[in-house]
Amino acid sequence: MSRPQKKWRTYELAAAQLLRDVGPFLLASGVRIDQTVRGESGNNWNIEVTAYDVDTNRLIIVECKRYKRKVNREMVGGFVYRIKDVGGRGILVTTLPLQKGASLTVGHEKIAHIILKPDSTEHDYHAQIANQIFIKHSFIEAATAHDSLSVTVRSEPDLEL
Repeated sequence: MSRPQKKWRTYELAAAQLLRDVGPFLLASGVRIDQTVRGESGNNWNIEVTAYDVDTNRLIIVECKRYKRKVNREMVGGFVYRIKDVGGRGILVTTLPLQKGASLTVGHEKIAHIILKPDSTEHDYHAQIANQIFIKHSFIEAATAHDSLSVTVRSEPDLEL
């Protein structure tokens, strides 16, 4: 009998799938999970999700924080160090907006911030990147947005619409 997957792990996998799905929007490709990256300091960093910048081929490290509270500047400061140590760029994935100091640091360091709902999975997620909303649900066949939103829903046998 297998054990249910930990919520934090499901969240990391959802973040990785989101990056695969919207990689062109973030200029990211080659998404992988659970990579060990050696920094200039000699430290080996366990990185939850990695990708590569499509223009420069620089490493992108992704930090996922499935917290019930806003991420603070001390946590962001540690992430900034890891980014600089590996010579890459960063994406921070959180469940909530950032505390003010964390937001200032993320902006100054040009770290992309994604708000990903805490109950997200690889097949069902709701994310905000800057002023863009990205939704993936197993029952949505297609969605497009221009001045309005158009969604095509595929009926599931046990889904009431």
